[in-house]
Amino acid sequence: MRNWTTNETIDYIEEQERLGNVFVIRPTQPLEVRRVERDKEKLEALYRQGYEEAEVQYEDLLDWMKV
Repeated sequence: MRNWTTNETIDYIEEQERLGNVFVIRPTQPLEVRRVERDKEKLEALYRQGYEEAEVQYEDLLDWMKV
């Protein structure tokens, strides 16, 4: 049941993205963390990865927001 709910949620998000209702920032590289990660270095690396990906997409986000 949980996988079905997760897949349904992903489908909904992708549909909203296609309609232009949401701007989605996704990881471009595989995540190197587990669901419950305690390794501080891995968590910091994941944070940096997300920050850098957001920086790359910043102009697209502003354009999407029409700022």
